[in-house]
Amino acid sequence: MRRECPNTKDKNKQQNNNSQNSPAKANRLRWVRANPETFIEIDIADGKHCCLLDTGCDHSMIPQKLVREATLIPVDDVEVKAANGTSIEILGSMRVAFEIQGHPFSANLLVSEDISEFMLGFDWLKLNEAEWNFARKTLTVRGLEIPLKTRKSRASVRRVYVRERIVIPPNTEQNVPVKLVNSSFRTPTSEWLVDPCTLVEKVFVARVLLSNQDKHAAL
Repeated sequence: MRRECPNTKDKNKQQNNNSQNSPAKANRLRWVRANPETFIEIDIADGKHCCLLDTGCDHSMIPQKLVREATLIPVDDVEVKAANGTSIEILGSMRVAFEIQGHPFSANLLVSEDISEFMLGFDWLKLNEAEWNFARKTLTVRGLEIPLKTRKSRASVRRVYVRERIVIPPNTEQNVPVKLVNSSFRTPTSEWLVDPCTLVEKVFVARVLLSNQDKHAAL
């Protein structure tokens, strides 16, 4: 029988020895960076904004900077966390009207200073029986087919805001308390580098490395 052939055994043994002595090899794989279509264009407050569609976000949200003059409804039983586990402080809720391609829509939104973009989450998509067609790159809501848009990821960037009004005397250095705002719910947990820059004439920001927790952060 073939398995009892001595020549075959010697050949297999030689192949095994060669395999053990040879360095491991792997074929090269080319990965293309994903750039998914997850944004729609909306008209709100007399301006156009890109709105993120996020099925992983239970609640639709809006940054406070877009609704500074709005009267908010207090919320006490909602806890929101980013994907990295960071707590998102909720200032209140409100109902916002907006338009998509000239068609009126509205959404119940949580308001926070800790986010920087308008997000329509799972609650709004479910309520409006939205159908997401990944092949056609469209979202259909109430019979309206909405083309989806792409935008360069901002997950690796955080915005820096001054925590309070402060006066810096001329020709002095001073630490200014700041807060870091997530640009995305998928912002990673990390330390953050602020590059040196000139804010206005003779007002400079030095390079600084900030902790992910911004409770005591300062520039």
